[in-house]
Amino acid sequence: IDLVGCWTDDIGTSNRFTYMLKWKDNEDKETNWKTFVSDKQWINERTESEKHDGPWVINAQNSYLKLAAYSPEPRISKPVTELRIYTTAPGKMADLHGRFSDYTMDFFAKHHIDVVGFWTHEVGNSNQLLYMLEYSNLDEREQKWGNFQSDPEWISTRAYTERNVPIVTSIRNPILRPPSYLIG
Repeated sequence: IDLVGCWTDDIGTSNRFTYMLKWKDNEDKETNWKTFVSDKQWINERTESEKHDGPWVINAQNSYLKLAAYSPEPRISKPVTELRIYTTAPGKMADLHGRFSDYTMDFFAKHHIDVVGFWTHEVGNSNQLLYMLEYSNLDEREQKWGNFQSDPEWISTRAYTERNVPIVTSIRNPILRPPSYLIG
């Protein structure tokens, strides 16, 4: 199992633990996940821990994602990750992909914003784009994102790409940090 990364929410109160696994294909996922969840040592460790601490997980949400064509190969190298989830207006996903591939990626490079990756749902929600950005700290995030958002060229480009109708109807962007056992 290839772990891309795992995180907890950095801002706000949350018991959410997010992790991302990478698979070669669906067969690889099915085979390796089945092996993992039936591993005797894993079962024993989990059972013992839950005897003392109660259940680890109350609710789990799974998403099967595929990389967008313009996405770099995902890699995590900094301690602050921003997960951005864009929900598009009906029929506007292609426009959003076009804006990222034709314009936004260049603006991210201009403002030294490090992209982890871009994904869409392979199953389920067809109108969401998820992407991750990474930073050394929250101050760097505020400075770089602020510069990007106030760039007059970006403001003009965004207005041009939404000249007929807004592309994005909602945005969620939790700030995530890896757990202490993965740092250093």
